[in-house]
Amino acid sequence: MRADQYSLQDSVKVKARANYLCELCGSDQKVQAHAPGGDHSDWRDGVCLCAQHHWEQHLTVPRRLFFLESHQPYWPNVTAKALGREFSRHSRTIIRAARKLGIPGGTPLFPLDRERIRSLVVRPSPPVHPPREPYQAVEGKICPECGSERVWSTGYSPPIKSGERRHRALCHDCGRHFCWVR
Repeated sequence: MRADQYSLQDSVKVKARANYLCELCGSDQKVQAHAPGGDHSDWRDGVCLCAQHHWEQHLTVPRRLFFLESHQPYWPNVTAKALGREFSRHSRTIIRAARKLGIPGGTPLFPLDRERIRSLVVRPSPPVHPPREPYQAVEGKICPECGSERVWSTGYSPPIKSGERRHRALCHDCGRHFCWVR
């Protein structure tokens, strides 16, 4: 990584040092790390600013970029985006799950809370069912379309008249479905 590149770890350190409050207005909404003078190599002089005050430091950058929700870490020791990658879920899903479980943001995320989030957002895979048994061959039936004797029973159809039993079948050669009354 180049010395002038942004570092997420350094950004989190700056915000944690300021207790996730804007150093100009005291707001805790959309706080971001700002490197005075644009020097990202040394974050010791970094300050924590809310989105509005951070944008005022960079007037040439579009304002909307400072108000994006996706850039906001939810906990000081781990970001929702990192948990999302770990659990193969979107970061918003992680934050919603944390709110649903009553896990506060802005405080360190404990391993027990991480497991609670995992249990809520990661569903167990569905059970694998044994393969369906192949159709049973029907002796003595011939396909009305192609005349093949390779006919398989696929169950029953609803009766047209009361008391009758309509058998359903499939021709293995031409794929035609047909019924007969026994």
